[in-house]
Amino acid sequence: MIIVTRSDGKEAAAPCSCRRDNPTNKPLCYYFKTDIAEKYGNKTFNDYLTGFDKKQDRAKNNAIAFVKKFSIAVKNHTGLYLWSNYPGSGKSMLSCVTVTEICKKYNLKTQAINVVDLYERIRNTFNTDKSELSIINPCIGSDVLLLDDLGAEKRTKWTEQILYRILDARLNKGRVTFFTSNYSISRLPYEGRTKSRINDLSFPINLPDMDIRAKVAQQRNEYLYSQFNN
Repeated sequence: MIIVTRSDGKEAAAPCSCRRDNPTNKPLCYYFKTDIAEKYGNKTFNDYLTGFDKKQDRAKNNAIAFVKKFSIAVKNHTGLYLWSNYPGSGKSMLSCVTVTEICKKYNLKTQAINVVDLYERIRNTFNTDKSELSIINPCIGSDVLLLDDLGAEKRTKWTEQILYRILDARLNKGRVTFFTSNYSISRLPYEGRTKSRINDLSFPINLPDMDIRAKVAQQRNEYLYSQFNN
């Protein structure tokens, strides 16, 4: 990933000339498939329904602007931290859509993974011929990484060491990282040095404390009811 100057004098993000593959064929799962990538990898901003709350509308507009002005994010190695105190507020979908759009527009290697899944995959390498680096290195090397549901894991000294290792490496390499969580950064159940790196790597966006997933399901069910009883 590099910053180039366009003909109009403005800076823009562009893939490095050394790139020979086509990451846009694998949005959210360049290195390995995950449940969250399977669920949201083909979604667009049009699929993210709004109108339930002003915070939600503003969050979507901010995400769209983030994609358009991605060169600023690259220069500042800054992703988004989408959080809400309430499950089902649309954090995961909006973050996945945003990263997918970045992947398609800038031809970047993107990887999304839920943190619980991350640690489980690493544990599954134990006592096998695989190394934990087969999971950790892609998380470090991805142009854009999305870590979903921070704080949902059972925290141990080992899990925090893994997380810190990934974040510290990405910070040092200037790579863009996205996060979602049901905690504000200050309330995350992590050590200060870990939260400091999350702060440094991201711009927080607070989504509404409501179950938007349930509201979308209600709209769908009302539509289905009208069709079944027509």
